[in-house]
Amino acid sequence: MTTSINEQSQIGIYLESQDVNALIDWARVHTTQRCNHEYPHFHRIADLISGDRAVRISRCAACGDKMFVKAISPEIADPIMLGVPFELNGSNLQRWIVDEVADPSKGSVNWNAYLTTESNQPWPLDRPGHRPAP
Repeated sequence: MTTSINEQSQIGIYLESQDVNALIDWARVHTTQRCNHEYPHFHRIADLISGDRAVRISRCAACGDKMFVKAISPEIADPIMLGVPFELNGSNLQRWIVDEVADPSKGSVNWNAYLTTESNQPWPLDRPGHRPAP
């Protein structure tokens, strides 16, 4: 049984410690009940891989930016192609969702067009060493 507070806490611990293994271990033990919302309201933030284990971090804007953590197979994980930026939030996130519903992107998105407020927090995956070698 998992609550969003537990997931939020675990993501916060990961952001502080950068310990991918601890986040994967936690996700393998806890069952995440995903909401019923679909893309783009429910969207992937990032996939993290450590050895032969992986975890996906997702968020649902329709559920108050609730975060979801799920253990996944490394074969389906894509740690190089990040999802919607973690720091995209508030009205900028809502603007992207409206745009995506109206005209779904078929490739890469110019996230800089949406990242225009000072409230955005950097996502630590952008730091060197947090992506596996290709």
